[in-house]
Amino acid sequence: MLLQRKYKEIKSYILLLLKKIQNKKQLLFSSGVMIGKQCHFEIIYGHASLGKEFTARNNFSLIVDKNGLCKIGDNCFFNINCSITCLSEITIGNRCTFGNNLVIVDHDHDLSHYGEFIVGNVYIGEGSWIGANVTILKNTHIGNNCVIAAGSVVSGTIPDNTILIQKRIPLYKKRV
Repeated sequence: MLLQRKYKEIKSYILLLLKKIQNKKQLLFSSGVMIGKQCHFEIIYGHASLGKEFTARNNFSLIVDKNGLCKIGDNCFFNINCSITCLSEITIGNRCTFGNNLVIVDHDHDLSHYGEFIVGNVYIGEGSWIGANVTILKNTHIGNNCVIAAGSVVSGTIPDNTILIQKRIPLYKKRV
């Protein structure tokens, strides 16, 4: 079992190294990186760093462009189908866990200027747990040891040690 884990660790390290060489951009990583199948790292213009014991299951995507900076701390886990797109700055603290189908973006499209973006920063504090199907938008600061419930759309400031549960009330309008 230990040998199998070491094999996966070495295979992941080699795949990540090949991505780094192929992109010829700045992608820094530490020991213990585990990456699932069909993961995508696209560092166009900018920098990204992955901490120790970083784990991403299948279909993880990290895109950094427009001189963005994405820093992911130690011992972070991303379940399947997680996507991070960084044009400004995204910082994720140590020991964070992310459920499946996560989206983190630090920008919006500028509808008045085609092809341009409105950017802001995203910060996720240490020890936070983000549930499945969560979207984290630009200008979001999630404190340390927070829990974000499944299906949430997060924007703004969430204080330390907070559980965020967003109840959705259906809105029905009569069609005329």
